[in-house]
Amino acid sequence: MGQRESIVEDYLVKECKKRNFLIFKFTSPGINGVPDRMIITKKGEIFFIETKALGETTRKLQKAIIKKMKDHKATVFVADNRDEIDEILNKY
Repeated sequence: MGQRESIVEDYLVKECKKRNFLIFKFTSPGINGVPDRMIITKKGEIFFIETKALGETTRKLQKAIIKKMKDHKATVFVADNRDEIDEILNKY
C-alpha cells in the first residue's frame, strides 16, 4: 500500500518543525492549483512543496500554476514520499 498524501504532508510538517523552518498551509483564494505548503528557512529562503500520494502526479492545472511560479523564479518542488521530502529539506 502506498503512502497517502496526508501521510506525506504530515511528515513534511514534522520534518520542517524539527529543522526549525516555518511551514504554512498555502492557499490563494480564487486561484486553484497552488502548492500545498510554503516553507521559510532560518536563512530566509522560501520555497513551496506540492505533496502527492505515492505514485501520483500533479494535475494539469497544478502543472500550469507551478510553471508560472517557476517562470517568476519561485522554487517549487513536488514530492510523493518521505525520501523525496528528506532530499528537498536537506538542501536547506
